[in-house]
Amino acid sequence: MVSGCICLMTLTAGATSPTYLIAIGNNAGAANEVELLYAERDARQVTRVFQELGEVSGKTTMLLAGEDASTVRSALLDLNARIRAGGETNPKLIVFYSGHADSKALHLGNTRLDLTELRAIVKGSSASVRLLVIDACRSGAVTRVKGVKATPLFKLTYDTGQSAQGFAILTSSSAGENSQESDRLRASFFSHHLVSGLRGAADKNMDGKVTIDEAYQYTYAQTLKSSGRSLELQHPTFEYGLKGKGGVILTRPSNSKGRTGRLRIETPGLYLISEGSESGPIAMEVAVKKGGTVVALPHRKYFVQRRGLNSYREYEVTISSRRTTRLDTHPYRVIDYDRLVRKGGSQRGAVHGLTLMGGFRGQRIEGMGTTPMALAGYAVDFSTLSLGLRLGLSQFETPTHNEVQTLTERDWSLGIMVQRFIDFDLVSISLGILVEGLVFEQQFQTRGEAPARRAFGFSYGALLGIETTLWTGLALRLEGGPTSSVFEQAVVDGGEAVGQELRTPLTWSANAGVVIRL
Repeated sequence: MVSGCICLMTLTAGATSPTYLIAIGNNAGAANEVELLYAERDARQVTRVFQELGEVSGKTTMLLAGEDASTVRSALLDLNARIRAGGETNPKLIVFYSGHADSKALHLGNTRLDLTELRAIVKGSSASVRLLVIDACRSGAVTRVKGVKATPLFKLTYDTGQSAQGFAILTSSSAGENSQESDRLRASFFSHHLVSGLRGAADKNMDGKVTIDEAYQYTYAQTLKSSGRSLELQHPTFEYGLKGKGGVILTRPSNSKGRTGRLRIETPGLYLISEGSESGPIAMEVAVKKGGTVVALPHRKYFVQRRGLNSYREYEVTISSRRTTRLDTHPYRVIDYDRLVRKGGSQRGAVHGLTLMGGFRGQRIEGMGTTPMALAGYAVDFSTLSLGLRLGLSQFETPTHNEVQTLTERDWSLGIMVQRFIDFDLVSISLGILVEGLVFEQQFQTRGEAPARRAFGFSYGALLGIETTLWTGLALRLEGGPTSSVFEQAVVDGGEAVGQELRTPLTWSANAGVVIRL
């Protein structure tokens, strides 16, 4: 879904400086625009993260949901007047808007607030540092006022003054791009990744604080990645006009308060954190490097998935208020990629595997009895079914007629398998069919003349399999089922072949071995 969401922020450095927050969200736009689902929720989430991890209190917070342009304008001007009259040292101002917009104005229902006016109001605040963050369709137009272009990576530098001062703008998209919402995230891409970054995912140097440049770099990379899976790319932009000593700190995830706790992740990897269960809304996506990281999350149960090269690790953890939970101390289960592909949970479309098995099959030709066999196969697992090829060899040797004649029976098979897997916690059960082409070879060792024989046929049958993972990429497999063969067999009378007849014996097979998934 395409959204027009705009987020505006203004901030200053200084640990004891008061911080003012005004968060504005409006799902409704002009009459010809589709109503958004999550713009007002974006505003509430930004309010929450700054109250929990930033220097924002309930007394300095205003949340406007579904209000028109006149109300928003008055609230912004009144807040500027309040800051000017307050006389505090280095007060901070955060203004966040999420809703519809075009390249010229915010669309607050059927009313409009020009971007140039919005920019002027925010920049004109007496707060020491003003940061304007815009998460909206074509929101980059507000940075284009001074010719600013999309900047994926940068390093902020500061003067040697007493505190940071100035004005900056962060937008969710360039001047000609749409911004997008996600039902799975229950937010716009940009707002979701901004909040995740402020909760600690953007803390690149692991110092427990998230600065403006860390938040931008993280939000840029993640928004571009998320939008790359949709029809349109989003390129966040940044206009920088700050000077002074030190970076501007937005949040301090290491100092969570209220009903917020901390999750310590030490093992490097890519982690997907969902609320409640695997199918719950995504809380954040965190790329953990050497040294680990700490993210701050609201008190509740979470499903955590570490995505590796060949498998996922899945954890269930509960984050408690004002406590640190260490993920590495929790039990986990390993989910191999074949299972992920089969349930549609992997970015890979298929998983390839090799099978090596041995076993027995029942009697095909009268007098041959149970025959040992060896199998080698190749299979591809897709989300709905698995397809495979396999080569089989069975051999049986028996003396007959008072040990005067010895018969060696060798059967070659080349088969196609179609299977459907059902995955449980400890085992996977497969149901399928097998069709094989057969080559029968018989050789005789006798005192007289007995030329070798060769015949062709085919077989078909059902397969029931059970697999259990031994370790990542290697599984133990047991399989078996009824099979029927179709071939021509000689009719013997008095030890002499007098003709041929079509035989369709019903028999069975049972095999065991390993599956190596690549």
